[in-house]
Amino acid sequence: MLASAFGFLAELVPQAGNPEEAKKTTDRLKEQLAECLEKDEQGNVKMTITLPDPAMLSTMAESLARLVSFAGAPR
Repeated sequence: MLASAFGFLAELVPQAGNPEEAKKTTDRLKEQLAECLEKDEQGNVKMTITLPDPAMLSTMAESLARLVSFAGAPR
């Protein structure tokens, strides 16, 4: 479900004006996110992130909600 949500956001949010710069940003974010990945014995990938404090969860949820509403997605 999470993969679908992010795929949906990627389709709805307008692409940056400079595709080359957008690719660099994507690659940089991918490298940073890859540091949070672990594979289990079955080959499933698990992402673990450390939040500075519990309030960060609310901040993340609010940011994602704004992206979704900005993109005109149904709630």
